[in-house]
Amino acid sequence: MPDKPRSWYQLRAKKKEDAEKRKRVKARRRNRRLKVIETITVIGSGGNVYEVEVLENGKARCPCKGFRYRHECRHLLDPEVRDATRHYGPARRSYQEVSLVATALATAILPYCSRVKIMGSLRRQKPSVKDIDIIFIPGMGSAEQVVHLFRSFGKPVHMGETMGAIVLPNGIPAQLWPVEALDVWGAAQLHYTGPRDYNISLRIRANRRGWKLSQHGLVERSNERLIAGRTEEEVLDHLGMPWLPPPLRENHRKARSLQAGRRGPYRYPGKGF
Repeated sequence: MPDKPRSWYQLRAKKKEDAEKRKRVKARRRNRRLKVIETITVIGSGGNVYEVEVLENGKARCPCKGFRYRHECRHLLDPEVRDATRHYGPARRSYQEVSLVATALATAILPYCSRVKIMGSLRRQKPSVKDIDIIFIPGMGSAEQVVHLFRSFGKPVHMGETMGAIVLPNGIPAQLWPVEALDVWGAAQLHYTGPRDYNISLRIRANRRGWKLSQHGLVERSNERLIAGRTEEEVLDHLGMPWLPPPLRENHRKARSLQAGRRGPYRYPGKGF
């Protein structure tokens, strides 16, 4: 029998999956060309020994299977590896200094966008900031035109069609990320604001409900139907979690415990959390 025609959601999911695969392949090729600064021996949970390589850009590379598939693994969270990557990575600057630069970048592309917002550690108001993350929804110009304009502000380090990554003349890395539509604007804010462990906790809750959460929205895992994504509050309400101001998301477990009136640390529901 001939295959049933795929729905729009299935085609979009396949397109995203292919894009992620291409992104991982490009990252591996880029890291192969980087100079290895230091090699650190890490012992895995099963007793296996891995030689983690710290690269010149502050990234790390591990020979385990998990890293080859996802381009990340738990061995990179070893304290010695994290200290080395922090040492060789881009220098961190004060929040006030980077905030002024980010505001200027966002203002420059604002006439060509319907929405622009500064994300990452700047939105979380961390005292020291490593880079600039900005998201946008195209307005007068297409996403490619906005990215092309953004690349003119510094030295491009990523030549994708709809994602811009540059290094500004003062040495600050900056990334520009497009958002598909207003319907997923809130989900994109959650994703690009971070931090990492906060996003992981949200995705764990989504997985337990049979959903999938990403910057593309909260969707049904079975048919890719969009459930929520217009605002952060809408997504968090479906997940049964309160909205937290971005600065409190660094220590989100303690913040949610205080909101709930508990004295002890917040415990995730379910086995293992």
